[in-house]
Amino acid sequence: MKKTIIVLSLIIISILISLPKIIGMQAKTRYIELWEQIDRQGQFNIEHGETQSSWFSSSVSSVLSIPIETVKDEHLQIDLTTRIFHGPLLFGHSHSNLGLAAGEISFSVQSSSEKISQLIDNLQVPESPLAVVHVGLTGIMTFGFSVKEFSFSTQGVQIRSDGISSQWRSNKDFSTSLGKITVNPMSISSKAFNLEMDTLSSDFDTRQHNDLNILGSQNLSLAGIDFRSPTGNASVSDVKLSYSGTEQNNKINNRIELGIDKLLVPAPITSAAYSAELLQVDPKFYLQWANLSKQQSQDPVLLKQQAMDLVNP
Repeated sequence: MKKTIIVLSLIIISILISLPKIIGMQAKTRYIELWEQIDRQGQFNIEHGETQSSWFSSSVSSVLSIPIETVKDEHLQIDLTTRIFHGPLLFGHSHSNLGLAAGEISFSVQSSSEKISQLIDNLQVPESPLAVVHVGLTGIMTFGFSVKEFSFSTQGVQIRSDGISSQWRSNKDFSTSLGKITVNPMSISSKAFNLEMDTLSSDFDTRQHNDLNILGSQNLSLAGIDFRSPTGNASVSDVKLSYSGTEQNNKINNRIELGIDKLLVPAPITSAAYSAELLQVDPKFYLQWANLSKQQSQDPVLLKQQAMDLVNP
C-alpha cells in the first residue's frame, strides 16, 4: 500500500513538474492565435519577435502597427512585451494561483511622424499602463487593463483624466464575450471653453455570428457632461444607449435605444428618447458591412456607393 502511494505521488509530482514546460511550449501558439482573432476585427499589422522561455515563464516581444488615416503612409507603432506564466500553479502574478497560463503585457507607443511623436511626448502618464491576462483550467480567458490617471496638452488645450479601466471575459474560442469598460471623470479645458465629463461606462455580453459580435447586448451610460464657454453653457445628465441583437429564423433582429434624462441647452428641450429596430436582417449584410469598413483607404465616393448597394440590393 505504501509503495502504491509512493508511486502515485511520484507520478503526480512528475506531472506537475512537466506541465509548466508543456504549457510554455504552447504559449506562443496560443498568443499568436489570440492576436489573429483580434486582427480579424480591426485594421492593423502585428509582427512577433523571438520567444524567450524558461520552465515556469516565457516572454514574447511584438510590434503592433496601426495606420494613421490623417497622415499618409504613417503608422502608430506599439511595442508590446508580454510575460507569460506557465500553469497549472501560477506564481509571481496578481491573478488566481491556478490556471493554464497567465500573462502581463506592458507597452510603449511611438511614431515615425514628427507631429505624432510630439503629441505622444505631450502625454503624461505617471504609471505605465499594464494589461493582465489569465487563462483558467477550462480555457476561460479573462483580461484586465487600466491606466490610473493621465494628462495631455497641445496648442493651449489641456486634457486630464482620472483613468480608464476594462475587464473582459471570453471562452476559449472567443465565441462569447462579456465585460465592462469604465472611463473615469475627465476634463478638457482651454481659453475658449471648459468641458467636464462624469463617469462613462460600457458593459457588454455578446455572442458571435459569422465571427462578428452582433448577438447579445451592449449598454453605455454617461452620468453627465457639463460644457461652459463665454458664448453659452450646456449640460446633459443620465445618458443611456443600449443595443441588442437576437437570432430568429436564421435572421438577425436588432434594437437600439437612446435616452437622455436631463438636458440643459439653449433650446426648449429638457429630455430626449429614441429607439429603432432592424428586423429579420440577413447575416450576410453584417459580414459585407464589416469587410467594407476595413476598406477605408479606398475612394470615399466608391465606398459610399458600395454602402448604398448593401442597403438597397
